[in-house]
Amino acid sequence: MIRLLERFAKKLGLHDTETLSDVEEYIAWQVEQHADFSLSPLDDVDLRTYFLELRLSGNTGTQSDSLEHKASSLKRFYEWAHKAGLIPQSPFDRFNFDHPMLTPEQVRVRRDAYANGQDREIARLQALNRLMTHLNHSVDVKTAFDSSLKTLVEVMGLRTAWISLMADSGLAQYSPAIASSSKFVLAAACNLPPALEQDNYHFLYKSPECHCQALLRQGRLGRAVNLVECSRLQEASQAAGDSRTGGFQFHATVPIMLPQKAGYAIPSKPGDGIPPKPGDGMGDRPLGNLNVATDEWQLFNASDLQLLSAFGVQIAVMLDRTRLYEESNTQRQRMESELKMARALQINLLPSRLPEIPGFDLAASWHSVREVAGDFYDVFPLPGGRWGILVGDVCDKGVPAAMYMVLARSLIRSGAQLNPSPAKLLVQVNRALIEQSPNGMFVSVFYGVIDPANRSLIYCLAGHNPPFLGRATEDQVEHLLKGGPVIGILPKVRLSDDRVTFAPGDVLVAYTDGLTEAIDNQEKQFGEPRLEEVIREHKKKSARKVLDSIEHRLHTFIDGASQSDDITLLVMKCEK
Repeated sequence: MIRLLERFAKKLGLHDTETLSDVEEYIAWQVEQHADFSLSPLDDVDLRTYFLELRLSGNTGTQSDSLEHKASSLKRFYEWAHKAGLIPQSPFDRFNFDHPMLTPEQVRVRRDAYANGQDREIARLQALNRLMTHLNHSVDVKTAFDSSLKTLVEVMGLRTAWISLMADSGLAQYSPAIASSSKFVLAAACNLPPALEQDNYHFLYKSPECHCQALLRQGRLGRAVNLVECSRLQEASQAAGDSRTGGFQFHATVPIMLPQKAGYAIPSKPGDGIPPKPGDGMGDRPLGNLNVATDEWQLFNASDLQLLSAFGVQIAVMLDRTRLYEESNTQRQRMESELKMARALQINLLPSRLPEIPGFDLAASWHSVREVAGDFYDVFPLPGGRWGILVGDVCDKGVPAAMYMVLARSLIRSGAQLNPSPAKLLVQVNRALIEQSPNGMFVSVFYGVIDPANRSLIYCLAGHNPPFLGRATEDQVEHLLKGGPVIGILPKVRLSDDRVTFAPGDVLVAYTDGLTEAIDNQEKQFGEPRLEEVIREHKKKSARKVLDSIEHRLHTFIDGASQSDDITLLVMKCEK
């Protein structure tokens, strides 16, 4: 700025010291407001604010010629900067600066109705609380904006107010649009002058964008300003007459900024043309602006501007909260849809109906605690008229467990066609799981091979709950215990087979630990003794009725208590 002033001084000459002094005072004021100040054709708001502060501070007395001289000095300075190629246009070329020379009766600060600062602060907080109540408790954004603007007009004694949001701010999509252009959305309005409402709000959104919107987009509207000469009101006034614009020419403007320092953030796009707020709000993101005006032009006092600024922040926070809700809701719906698809696929992997094995009756059930599960069961044909029966339980829950389950089931089914030994097959599957899914998950498995010709079962347990075998001629229930550890963790596991023979009426119950570890409302487990008891009491029934009896006893026990694990049951009964 020093070099700029030196260049301008050379243009003035040695004797025009008063003009140079006026410019130096203005530059010092600008640097105090914005440390990184540089000349711009959009400096008219700063110029108007500067003139008003001079009048109200009394530095120039009440003599209009002093203000006129300063305005003339600054006009010469900006015209010189334009001719020198420093700015594309002087702010004096477009905007009428006669208005700062209004009489003291016309340029006045709104009367403060409170005798002391404490009363003023209480009233401000009460008003802000009413506004926040509308913003936070309304059922949708439109209702929140409409009711809060109406309240703002009421508590501040305003004539009109409206909210515009930048179309590319990332949050305008969550707000209702009364009217819109490619750059801004009219989100809400209260008591607009008729000229601004006509032709579907034509004068509010005709090209190019209005002055206060250009200031916001250029990053030059970083705080509430008292006096913005409204280009929209001027155009509407010229087209429709002052009577349809309410005589308005100016309005106060409050930027709607999302405060990054408070922990709020919205997505930004590289090159989106939205610079950070200058000054002490560095990094805050501009979303739009709130414009307000009174019946007769009055300057808002500091308390008014503070309330308006706080309201602007609350609008930004509410919009960001809406964005987070909508994004989380969209993500939730997408996840629910994906989980439903995953569940449908997983159910399709389970037997749609159990096969008919000569001499045996089968029944099965599968209950997942989430949309998808880690439990699984299967019954599939093998060479030589034999059949494979399988019950498994992956260590985790949800989608990862379901994916691991698909892998384990596929490996077992494909390997079983070539390997008649359950133990050797599971050792082979163990190696494949570690190679193909090194994620620390594992699975417990009960796998057996039924030979209907001799009513025999060769089985192996890999860390799984021992199935129960209820003999038709004995009251005791046997446990099938042969096997070894879970598969999917240790590179080398030792597993072994065992063989049992069925007699007519014998019943086998295989299950996952979600059954015996199910809890009631006192967090007591269902346990193995209760399961054995049900098997003893109902073993003479069909496989389906045995399974139904177990589930009935289980549901009676848990009595609606929520469960944390999947439950799978497979019942096989040897027929006479």
